[in-house]
Amino acid sequence: MNIPYNIETHDNLISKTVRDNIWKHIQELQFHGGWDKEDPVQINYSLSSVKNPADWMLYKSIPRKMKMHRSPLSSDEPGLKIASMPIYLLWMQLNKQLGNKYELTGNPEGIYCPHNPPVPEDPNLSAGWRAYINLVYNLQATGGLGYAHRDTPLENNEDNTVTMLYVVNPTWYPSWGAEIKFYPNDDEGVTGDKQQFNTGIGQTRGYNIGWLDQGKVVSPVPGRLIIYDGRCLHSTLPANGPIEIPSVKIAFRARLK
Repeated sequence: MNIPYNIETHDNLISKTVRDNIWKHIQELQFHGGWDKEDPVQINYSLSSVKNPADWMLYKSIPRKMKMHRSPLSSDEPGLKIASMPIYLLWMQLNKQLGNKYELTGNPEGIYCPHNPPVPEDPNLSAGWRAYINLVYNLQATGGLGYAHRDTPLENNEDNTVTMLYVVNPTWYPSWGAEIKFYPNDDEGVTGDKQQFNTGIGQTRGYNIGWLDQGKVVSPVPGRLIIYDGRCLHSTLPANGPIEIPSVKIAFRARLK
């Protein structure tokens, strides 16, 4: 078994001042999520707003499946500049540190939110979220995470798409979890695990998934930039820290130029 795709980590590419400003900016953005059951509930809030945990996070009486809490930003780079100047400048700085070898044109993400993604400026680029923010909460708050999936389906046959995750939290501890797990390919099918989404929802594409101890685990170190090939099979662990503090990562769906 092996991981045939590239996974990188870069620490301290951005100054603490910029990181602190991004953290303050994110506190005022609108996040969207929801609970799935017979009575689906949509959640809209900002991190700085006063919240009733029984309403916005906790499930009390019946188990629910969570739709990940996210703040959608844009379908492309010009749209990101309009939607969030601080995060647009962060994207530009990160890309500059990496030799300006990426463009914000990768495989887009679908997000559960009240509005559709804006139409990109490039007519050859499909509408879809290529810049957004993920929140990962304590398991008690979210009702479960950890779907094994690929950001770029193998059938797309694209070898130049990447996901870039920038960890925004100013403080995070190893015991708080929220690591990203990268699974190896099991070409021989030894494990017998052929699911892409391991909960029975969404897509079950029949990919052979290998054991994690032959893969890789990446921690959400504050200020860390994580870059991985979009075809790399992965999942995210729930947080173990205080129930009200999420792990916050800005996601850029990019493509090598």
